[in-house]
Amino acid sequence: LLSMMKKVFVAVAVLMAAAVIVFGLSLVFRHDYIPLQNGFQRTIGDAQKFYRNYPEKIKLVYTNLLSMHGPVSAERGREIVEENLLVKKRLGANTYNIDDGYEYMDGGFLQRPDVRQSSLTEMLAAKNEGMAIKMVSSWGMGAPQLRDVNEIREFFRKYTDVLVEEAKLAERMKVEYFSLFEPDHVVLSQPFYVDDDTVADIVNEFKDSAVKRIREVYEGGISYQIGNADMWNFTKLNVSGLDHFGVLIGGLCDFEKFKDNVDRIFSMAESLSESSGVPWVISELWINKKYDEEGNACDLRGRRSRYFEYVFEKAREARNLKGIMIDTWNVDEPGFETSVKDTEAEKTIKSFFESWN
Repeated sequence: LLSMMKKVFVAVAVLMAAAVIVFGLSLVFRHDYIPLQNGFQRTIGDAQKFYRNYPEKIKLVYTNLLSMHGPVSAERGREIVEENLLVKKRLGANTYNIDDGYEYMDGGFLQRPDVRQSSLTEMLAAKNEGMAIKMVSSWGMGAPQLRDVNEIREFFRKYTDVLVEEAKLAERMKVEYFSLFEPDHVVLSQPFYVDDDTVADIVNEFKDSAVKRIREVYEGGISYQIGNADMWNFTKLNVSGLDHFGVLIGGLCDFEKFKDNVDRIFSMAESLSESSGVPWVISELWINKKYDEEGNACDLRGRRSRYFEYVFEKAREARNLKGIMIDTWNVDEPGFETSVKDTEAEKTIKSFFESWN
């Protein structure tokens, strides 16, 4: 019975999502008003007039995305987006993150209709502010649990189909940066061991196939994030065909261990960039307020500035680093207490972004 209910839910959701997507995209090429849920009343047809703006350095701050909230009132939606856009003034950010996310359920990808509506709303608002856009289509919370390497490859084949359709939207909206999310994280999060060479082979196979197909429909920059950069030798990757690759850097209770970790990731990233001719970014700089690592609990509130300062010092010296995303400015929830809003760390980030050119 539960299985039947799941199938019915998926079928209904797919039909709803398809209807909304068809309706929404049909408006992209009309000069009608789309009733954006946050109250912004720019014509969606004006998207045709947008142009791509590539900053010298990508300065991005993850925010409390409208898509995290589900359907909201026009007033509440406006409040959320207007606060998010303050990262331009408060932190000197020049790029805005959009997660047009999906859920991976029963072997397929499903997007809620309100997520697409939210994505369109925030893309228009960010473009109206003169910001570049990084768009990613993630697969929900956590990596899917698969049975073997063949299932991993099948997952990526299905995900590539999703990405090609998403890239068409990204092209219509003149999105600057389109991300293939974090393929290594899928491989390394499985309940079975996968060696570094196999991780690289799977990611390279996925990247080659996805980039080839996306280039046929999208003219902006393509990237992916190495989500487990601290866990394996990612210099084995072939990043050719990407405009840049990203790495995730997270905090640690032990500051000396954190510095060693940062040094190692920077060294590998610079090495891969030099050998490939492809620049790199810190696609997620995640310095949480609290950690609990192997029984070593710590509270970094009020002490995070030195973590950011160390990374920024390394960033100024890096030859091939072209961008940093701070995670996050205004998102705090259980297990995800990372916001820097109204903290000393926010001032540290602002000072760096304003002087890093």
